[in-house]
Amino acid sequence: QLMLADLRSIFNENRDTMARLVTTLSEYGIAFKRVEKVDKASVDGYSFIDDGKPCIVVTMRYNRIDNLAFSVLHELCHLLRHYEQGNNYRHLNIEDYDKNSSEEHEANEYAAEALIPKKLWDTAPTVKMNPIVVQRKFTKWAIECGLNPWIVLGRISHDFGLHSFRDKDVTCHVN
Repeated sequence: QLMLADLRSIFNENRDTMARLVTTLSEYGIAFKRVEKVDKASVDGYSFIDDGKPCIVVTMRYNRIDNLAFSVLHELCHLLRHYEQGNNYRHLNIEDYDKNSSEEHEANEYAAEALIPKKLWDTAPTVKMNPIVVQRKFTKWAIECGLNPWIVLGRISHDFGLHSFRDKDVTCHVN
């Protein structure tokens, strides 16, 4: 749980994010790498064990903090819960591929809960589905809760298909 707290802090602050991820994950024995987006490939992350060492690779297909945070935590779940000692383990996260598997569902739930716990998410404001109002109210709520507003807006985009938020005051890109 200490690792999750450290990762949440890195994602919510979104300051020197990649360097801090490399350092923090390394402290917990996990190698972390970022690779360039692969043209026409829907790959966000990859987790595997290399000579006994757990590894997470993200593609930065989208240069957004919500996508990075979710991808890292999704792959972390695979390493923590789906790797069995002694087995060669590799997991490639391809959008819409085998998304109904129990492992994928568990990794998605783990990442969502790690970023915004259900108990906290249940306290989110109720608003009309107007992008301007949603962005204003949820940004305010996120800041009050100590969350990165773009992680909250990313969750809304994913859950409700609302994608027209404006990047004015707070950057959504990975810093």
